[in-house]
Amino acid sequence: MTMKFGGYAPQVIARRTERFEGIELEGVREADGHCEVDNETPEFFSVYLRLKPEGDDVGARCVGDFETHGEATAYAESLARQYGWRIRDKAQVPA
Repeated sequence: MTMKFGGYAPQVIARRTERFEGIELEGVREADGHCEVDNETPEFFSVYLRLKPEGDDVGARCVGDFETHGEATAYAESLARQYGWRIRDKAQVPA
């Protein structure tokens, strides 16, 4: 498994699984020194943990960036099995 950066789910979760409601997989590209979601022409793929909406702590936390969609999917599936969360794959990858 080739990670560009990441595999940080244990540190992000920090034994507080109740804060999260699922896993998201997105295509990403770098533009002007920043990363942005690009599900149509991604350069790599990121796995996020979606926070439950509570107060000001909303959104998602990135837990890994991967060279391929398959590697990102494998990481997301391992987290889904471990924590019982569903995966929402937003990346548009040709079959």
